[in-house]
Amino acid sequence: MYYLVELQDIVRVPPDRFNDDLKTVVLEICRETYEETIDPELGMILAITSVNEISQGRLVHGDGATYHQIRLSAIAYKPVTKEIVEGEVSEVTDFGAFVRIGSIEALCHISQIADDFFSLSKTSLVGRESGNVVRVGDRLRARIITISMDRSNVRTAITMRQPGLGIDRWIEAWKHPEEEEEKEKKKGPKKREKKKSTK
Repeated sequence: MYYLVELQDIVRVPPDRFNDDLKTVVLEICRETYEETIDPELGMILAITSVNEISQGRLVHGDGATYHQIRLSAIAYKPVTKEIVEGEVSEVTDFGAFVRIGSIEALCHISQIADDFFSLSKTSLVGRESGNVVRVGDRLRARIITISMDRSNVRTAITMRQPGLGIDRWIEAWKHPEEEEEKEKKKGPKKREKKKSTK
């Protein structure tokens, strides 16, 4: 989920920036410091939107900079267990598909793609029974099942095995089964290949 959060901190403004607008300088410093960082409680901080409050600066002996207490607003993303998310397949491997969900990547293990056995075929994952294919660039809907987060990484696992989840074209076929039946009728019966005699 995306959140609007308020942060408090102390910012050091170096002497060579004293002639610049203080609010602009503090905003630049905060963006360099916080954006694309991970906080276990807040999630990933995506953007600093504004500086709301700046205290009068204080000097520290031996340092020519000023130190200011600040309040700022930020947009953060923190995945939540059981949350329904939409994303795009960024990579397929023999053990599953990596899916970009906003600012993070999640893993959909082959056992969580669908009620079918999927295996890697060149650059796609193909279902043995259904013939369904997972390719890079496919849009999908999934549910978050596990989350592990520290200050360096966000690890998320997702599932597509429940009704209403999966690759977009699968969802459309699930919502409109009559259209899929019409397509199959138009294709006609499958022709059996004649086996060549080895005699």
